[in-house]
Amino acid sequence: MIGFLVKILLFALGFTFLLSWGYVKQQRQMEEMLEKLLKKSRRRVRKAFHEKETLTRKDIEALVQTTSVSLFWSKKKLQVTDPSKLANQILSEMKESGELTVIRRKGFNEYQLTKGA
Repeated sequence: MIGFLVKILLFALGFTFLLSWGYVKQQRQMEEMLEKLLKKSRRRVRKAFHEKETLTRKDIEALVQTTSVSLFWSKKKLQVTDPSKLANQILSEMKESGELTVIRRKGFNEYQLTKGA
């Protein structure tokens, strides 16, 4: 009888843990997708820099415009609706980390990947 009660208690504890873990994952879902979108966009920009030496802000906006992400356990999908804001965030983060060099040409900025980055 006591063994049966212990089994029920362990089952209830396991079920409670899984439910609370799922609830926390659901609460943090948007943060995870935003982080994943930013990482995916940065990867695209870095890949484009390996193909071309310099990129303009419009080139970067065009790269990130079609980016979308989802989590494997969710049906929700996050897509870029304002590529200029995302491009601005990516450029500022890459400049702060020293990955980009700004080159002023013909009245507009071009960006170049810093050597060694």
